[in-house]
Amino acid sequence: PTLINWTVLINSDKLAIPNAVYTDTIGAGHTFVGDSLAVYKGDTDGLGNPIAANKLADAVTANMLKSQNAQGFQLALGNINDTVSVTYQTKVTNPVTGQAYKNEAKLTGTDVSESKSSEVKYYGGDGSGTGETPPTETPDLKGSMEVIKRDGTNHSNLLAGAEFLLESTLGTKHTLVTDSSGSARLDNLALGTYRLVETKAPTGYILNPAASTFQITADNHAKTIVITVDNQPKPEEPPTETPDPQGSFEIIKRDATDHSNQLAGAQFQLTSNMGHNQSLETNSEGTVEIANLPLGTYTLVETKAPEGFILDATPRTFQITADNHATMQIITIDNQPKPEEPPVVPETDPTGSVQLRKVDATDANKTLAGATYDLRNAAGTPMKTVTTAANGTLTINDLALGKYSLVEVTAPSGYLVDKTPIAFEITAANAGQMITLTHKNTKIDVPEIHKNVEAHQAFDWNIMAQLEGAPSTASQSLELTNRNDSFVWNVDTTFGNNTATWTKAVLTDQINDLLEIESIQITDAQGNDVTGNGTLTEENNLITFTINKKNNSYAFLSGQTYTMNIQTKIKDGVTDEQLAPFIQDGGIPNQAELAFSNSGKIVSEIPKVTPPPVNPEISKDIEGKEHLELANRNDAFDWNVHTAFGNQTASWNQAIITDQINTLLSIEKIQITDENGNDVTENGTITEENNLITFTMNKK
Repeated sequence: PTLINWTVLINSDKLAIPNAVYTDTIGAGHTFVGDSLAVYKGDTDGLGNPIAANKLADAVTANMLKSQNAQGFQLALGNINDTVSVTYQTKVTNPVTGQAYKNEAKLTGTDVSESKSSEVKYYGGDGSGTGETPPTETPDLKGSMEVIKRDGTNHSNLLAGAEFLLESTLGTKHTLVTDSSGSARLDNLALGTYRLVETKAPTGYILNPAASTFQITADNHAKTIVITVDNQPKPEEPPTETPDPQGSFEIIKRDATDHSNQLAGAQFQLTSNMGHNQSLETNSEGTVEIANLPLGTYTLVETKAPEGFILDATPRTFQITADNHATMQIITIDNQPKPEEPPVVPETDPTGSVQLRKVDATDANKTLAGATYDLRNAAGTPMKTVTTAANGTLTINDLALGKYSLVEVTAPSGYLVDKTPIAFEITAANAGQMITLTHKNTKIDVPEIHKNVEAHQAFDWNIMAQLEGAPSTASQSLELTNRNDSFVWNVDTTFGNNTATWTKAVLTDQINDLLEIESIQITDAQGNDVTGNGTLTEENNLITFTINKKNNSYAFLSGQTYTMNIQTKIKDGVTDEQLAPFIQDGGIPNQAELAFSNSGKIVSEIPKVTPPPVNPEISKDIEGKEHLELANRNDAFDWNVHTAFGNQTASWNQAIITDQINTLLSIEKIQITDENGNDVTENGTITEENNLITFTMNKK
């Protein structure tokens, strides 16, 4: 066999080595077997061999391998802090018995550089090597070592009791303790590399952490390896001073009439014969504690009593001695409450009061809540705002002498505001008395709009009749006697009493498109024409009367009533078909509207006008005659059936025209047209069976 097995143990101390690189150089006579390389990371077994579970994957090892040839290789291990084992084989190229085959290992890293050499002699069979200790052909050789422990400041002073740990690269461990002569010896040590480190210093000395490394080889095993380790004495510690004894005390401050009531805010001055001087104050629990008081005689004097209590300035003396300093001294001090003093009533300037009662202008017993007033001084400057309560009153007290006024800002709901200042005066004569005032408010009359309709003849007559006190004939419905009769819509608008606040006043009336407007008249309650008070327009049957302001206000409309009379008739071109839906709904409707203020709007009733009913009629002739004599038996002749449907068809549920032609006659043609000659057969279904002609009209 010509293979040599090599094992290299790297960083057995598990130091942190950045940028570690391992280089292996193979000597003459043997070459590197490339596929035998393996790398392990982690501890070794008890014999220093790598553990199989710690082997790195081949791909990882290949990635570490930076170079290789027959005479060596290089591994980039990176940053390591654990033991690394490298195993590989070399092949002997020229086996010679007794020939030594050498190998050199080198580890470099940041601040690290170390080299080791090893060799194997060939005697036949497989060889092995290690990167830490060169193998030997005489494994039974043993060596010895001795450690000597000295005082670093006096080498003649040898130290007992120092403990050491001796480790070998083979994994062996030994504990050594120096004896009274300051030495410890260990024999029968196998060849190898050893590391000695102190684990416990002699009493009174500082531990020396420096490790010592040595080798026992075939060359030096007969000599005892002596290692000397010096220790520095520990610095002398200053003697511990025994502190002077100190004591403490507590003050408890109580109410003399109720000991459970402990008092905060009591202030004291504490002095002693040793020059101690300290201010104290009881806390929220009525106590104060002081510690670390030197031995001596102390005097406690209250300098300020708790609020509402009488000062107790009696000096209180106590001592803190070597015998009692460990026990807290407690001083309880009770204070008497101060006697109650009658309250001092300060002199004040005379003041007065005013009360205002808010009532309905028509019922003084009806009080009004929610009225808001500004209280103003003599200069008219607002001082405060007050509001009448649920009982309709407001009261202001503590008014200094002087002139005042109350000015209404907001009226009660549903009432007109009255901003007239209500003046009063507080004088020396009426100070201390209640001045009473009453203020009336007028209820707001809301605007109203009403509409009715009457026949034109009745309207003309009714003008005179009203002057004579006769009742009006107008109502919410009117049935026309004749289709062409004129009729009048009456729109009565009462503006109420709050028009001064309005921003607009517009009367509108949308007349139905089937009606023709013949005339428009606008009068006041006295019959005067007031059309000039605004702008009257009519467009697409929309009548608009926009009333103008006077002096930038609508106040002139307050309490007024305007009547708009609109004379209309049914337009001539309106058909019964157009009127039919309104007849079914009870008539042609009409409604008026008043728009006022910023967004207010009211509407009238909706009176209706019903056209006179027209009943359906049907007539029949033959060639326009009641009787026709034929010149020839085979002559053709026309039967004409005329049907006028009237204006009430909207309520019908069927419409069928039938004509039973005598069975002696032959029907040659049937035609259905309207009054304009248009064919209307498609408006229904026409059938003919056994000379019975039926035209069933469809609904639309």
